[in-house]
This record gives sequence, structure tokens and C-alpha cells, in this order.
Amino acid sequence: MFGNNDKTKFLSLKSNKISRLETNIFTGMLNLDSLDLGENKIDEIPDNMFSGLEALQTLNLNDNLIRYLGNQVDLASLQQIILDDNQLSGMSSNIVEPGTVMKIFKLNNNKLSCGCGLFTAATPIKTAIQNASCETPSHLTDVKLN
Repeated sequence: MFGNNDKTKFLSLKSNKISRLETNIFTGMLNLDSLDLGENKIDEIPDNMFSGLEALQTLNLNDNLIRYLGNQVDLASLQQIILDDNQLSGMSSNIVEPGTVMKIFKLNNNKLSCGCGLFTAATPIKTAIQNASCETPSHLTDVKLN
């Protein structure tokens, strides 16, 4: 859909009632540094959905219906990801590739299940996590991830 559009730096698809993202929809957007998909109805982010967006620094996915965040590699430039106000209960232990310098990782108002996988995923980006706490299991309820 947006293929071979290498001049675009900012793309906002905010508040468009998007429920599904097609694989490779952002292919060819080599200079995209900010992508706003907030306030939609997206419930799934497939593995490597943002592959090839090597310049991407900010990814806003707030206020969607996302339940799980899979592997997202090729995002070495990513500095900020916003996942506030979703239905996120877990995420892959390989959210971003090693060496990514994440500055902000927002997870407010999610229902995180804090098993070993989540703590493994959070370890390399722990300093960037803001205001996230566990909902389950019960002995970890309200434990902060940061």
C-alpha cells in the first residue's frame, strides 16, 4: 500500500478504525522515522510487522486492542514505543534486537501477566519502561516492571 515511498518521514494513521495490518504494508518506507497507529482497533501485531523500517525511532500503538506483541527485529533505531491503553498481557522475549537503545517504553493501563517470559523481555529495556505493573499472577499483582 505504501510501498517504495522512501521520502515519507512521518505517517499518522491515528483514529482510522484500523483492525488489521497487512504483512509488508510498510515495505519500502526506508526513511520513516515516526509511525502513529494509535486509537485504532488493532488486536494483533504479527512478528516482524515493522521489518525494514530501519530509520523508525518512534512507534505509537496506544489505545488499541493489542493482546500480545511478537518479535520485532530490524528496529535498531527505535527509541520510543508507546503501548498504553491496550489489552496487552504478554510479549515476546525478543521484542527488539540486542543493542537497540530504547529510551521510552510505555505500557500504562495493560493487563500484564508477569511470568518469566515478560521479565526476560523487559530486562534489556528495563530503564525505558514507564509506569507498568503486573496484574497476574496474584503474588505479583501491582509489582512494577521498572
